Amino acid sequence: VTAQIGSLAGMREQFIITAGAVENGVLYLRDTERGEINIKEITTLLTKPDHKSTFRLKISSLDAINIDFRLQRNDERRYDTGVNYADMYMRGINGHIDNFYVDRGAVGGDITYLNFEEQSGFVLDDLSGYFSVNKGLITVSGATIEADESVINLSSLLLSGDDWESYHDFINNVRLDIDIE
Repeated sequence: VTAQIGSLAGMREQFIITAGAVENGVLYLRDTERGEINIKEITTLLTKPDHKSTFRLKISSLDAINIDFRLQRNDERRYDTGVNYADMYMRGINGHIDNFYVDRGAVGGDITYLNFEEQSGFVLDDLSGYFSVNKGLITVSGATIEADESVINLSSLLLSGDDWESYHDFINNVRLDIDIE
């Protein structure tokens, strides 16, 4: 991990990094025995006793170079073909994000490019567009997705659940609004 810090002057309100890079890293998210995703242990440390986070981070320019991402959920449903969302493994992620932020639990930024290969054999050649994620709400806009012989223009995508628990039963609990070409 490398980072260029512009100033520490406003660090109490927001930590600002002008440029950063993560190379050859691994992000491994999994359900714990308590049924919570393991990152919750970290986010809990960043919140106050009243469960309100004050943590704010801004990275003007962020590069990901050869990153692996694994997501393992406690889900009995397993799939023999295609992407298994209960056991997802993306290898060799490369990408660039401008204006990346973490603001009291919300995360977002402008993806310039992103590519990877998933263990199922699915290859994402390129993804670009704006994204934000916050308390069960996922927004994507102005996105282009390129894979194999497909090009998808995603003007807008909104996934809205009441909270992250809603996603355990995605079909019944998460609203999907999409404008796609």
